[in-house]
Amino acid sequence: MDLIRRTSRTFASLVIAIVFACALVHMLGMLMVYGSLLIGGEPMSINPGILAGSFWVGAMQGVSVLLVAIPLGALSHLVLVRSGGTALLPYLLAGLVLAGASTVFLGVTNGFAFNAAYAVMAVTSGALGGCLFWLIRRPDRDRATAS
Repeated sequence: MDLIRRTSRTFASLVIAIVFACALVHMLGMLMVYGSLLIGGEPMSINPGILAGSFWVGAMQGVSVLLVAIPLGALSHLVLVRSGGTALLPYLLAGLVLAGASTVFLGVTNGFAFNAAYAVMAVTSGALGGCLFWLIRRPDRDRATAS
């Protein structure tokens, strides 16, 4: 029962982490655009409303990815535990694969053009999601607890 409770708490915290990571990456991307425009000599000022809007758009993209990532993430967690891949690297790679699959799936179903911003968000949120899941859940400690 403790295993189920730990896993469900981990998924709940990942929902928050992935949505926040997508929002943060989106806002940092907007700041990079502002920086490149300022370096290029464009006369402009940073509008906090645009930054808040970019944070909101990133959060909504994170929510849309969760619809694909949570079921596939649970399935990949079960596969990794059964196959003995309980180290950090397999979870990091699984997070990257799931983020790529989620991004491609949403791109095909929604018809958006794939660009560098989506690629950066997918790689960042996938790596962060896989690492956070492993750090919170720590499946490598299950055998030590069971014996």
